[in-house]
Amino acid sequence: MANMAHCRFQNTLRDLADCELALDELLSNDFDSVLLSEDEERAAAKLVEVAFNIVQMVADAGCVELAELDDTQIIKAVIEPLTRGGGR
Repeated sequence: MANMAHCRFQNTLRDLADCELALDELLSNDFDSVLLSEDEERAAAKLVEVAFNIVQMVADAGCVELAELDDTQIIKAVIEPLTRGGGR
């Protein structure tokens, strides 16, 4: 079932955090705790690609370099105006 618009980001954030943990375990060579099927491997690669695209989009919108996005205040400054009717 698709996420409802009023909780899309909240629901996705929980799922994305779970995926972050699984990727961390995989990248730490903790293969016993996370086993991925071929479909899941493809989905994990696509998820990383989409996540990178989102980060790039936020950086472009804020006219900042990706390295600067390490500062959560910059991300907040880019996102907040969009959520208060000040979007483009």
